[in-house]
Amino acid sequence: MEKILKPVAHFVRDSKIIDKQPHRHWHYIYKHRRARKLLIDDVSTWQIVAGQVFTVIASVFAGLILDVNKHDIGLVVGAFVVMPGIVDLSASLTGAMAAKINHHIDETPAKPINIAIHAVGFTFIIAVFSGSIVGLFGGMISMLFFNGDLYRIIMLGVASMMTISIIGNPFIAALTVLFKKVKINPDNIVGPIQSSLIDMLAIIVIATYARILV
Repeated sequence: MEKILKPVAHFVRDSKIIDKQPHRHWHYIYKHRRARKLLIDDVSTWQIVAGQVFTVIASVFAGLILDVNKHDIGLVVGAFVVMPGIVDLSASLTGAMAAKINHHIDETPAKPINIAIHAVGFTFIIAVFSGSIVGLFGGMISMLFFNGDLYRIIMLGVASMMTISIIGNPFIAALTVLFKKVKINPDNIVGPIQSSLIDMLAIIVIATYARILV
């Protein structure tokens, strides 16, 4: 019993430490850290190049996945209206989450694993809220201009954002902690990787739910 309660107690303690940090917008944290890194740290060229090469390759695969699944996505009228919002928001939230993890590892005594769990959980809540907003506005546009089904589009937005968050965010969080542990600056390499992977995941998830919602 003690083996179970001890990690829980540590997580609660670390969560309180993290919650006491200034509540700054995640994108501001990312830009602030990136600018600071450029000024005071050695920027690894190979890390940046590796991330960009991965982005180019993954972008081609993302295009291929989209082309293969375009019929399925088109099964729900208005799905293509909300897809850019879902893809962009998912990538932005995941990138901000990675930046937050990197930031808190440097500036708090909390354990990296607890920081990652805390960030993943918070990002999931934001993803549900964001999916609702994207689904609502995308559904209204689809209903007005394409005679789409508002309920289906809202469900597509919420379910897609939730699923992308559940699958993608823990992986990116673990990747950020891993890079940090092996002394690779996550700001240099995690961004391109997470953006590309989340794009591919988002397309697959949207196509899957489009088939379900028909």
